[in-house]
Amino acid sequence: MTGQYSSYEDSYNNTGVMNLFSYDFGIYLEILNLKRLTISNELHYTVKGVSEQTALTTPPAIFGQYYYKPLSNRFQYLSFEPLLKYKFSVSKSHEFFLLAGPRWDFRIGNYRYNSYSDDYIHIKNFRFEFGMTVGAGVEFSEGLLFELRFEPNFTSTYIYTNFTKYSTRHSTLMLIGGLAFSRYLKENF
Repeated sequence: MTGQYSSYEDSYNNTGVMNLFSYDFGIYLEILNLKRLTISNELHYTVKGVSEQTALTTPPAIFGQYYYKPLSNRFQYLSFEPLLKYKFSVSKSHEFFLLAGPRWDFRIGNYRYNSYSDDYIHIKNFRFEFGMTVGAGVEFSEGLLFELRFEPNFTSTYIYTNFTKYSTRHSTLMLIGGLAFSRYLKENF
């Protein structure tokens, strides 16, 4: 489960932050496993954005009249993160680590208002977004690990212009728990 915030800005310079809890599933493979330095290649399925729909003004049906269509700000991604991980031990039972690296998010889905009608604004899927990941964590000798990471995006999720310009960029603060299978198997078998 992850806690996230999304910021937005429209053409009237209104800004805001939206909070939610979400989820993330991932796997990782460590290569160049030196004593203090590792490259961790991670693949995640994650959900980002707010769970409620945002109503945006659309072109008038009759001159001078406006109506609203909802836009879902909740998106599904496949993320690839090659992270540089610096490890340091304070005891034999656990080691701390710092990590940082680039992140490529490939948007695979959008939670729609109503997928069987045209009553919502379509946001194109199958797009790349770019960001980075920085964080810290602890890994125990039994294979359990916990991480706290911040993942800002550098590109907008979408920009929708129709009388008013709307754009959203997702940044995520995550608390992750996991199991390092190789370490778990080495300790227990």
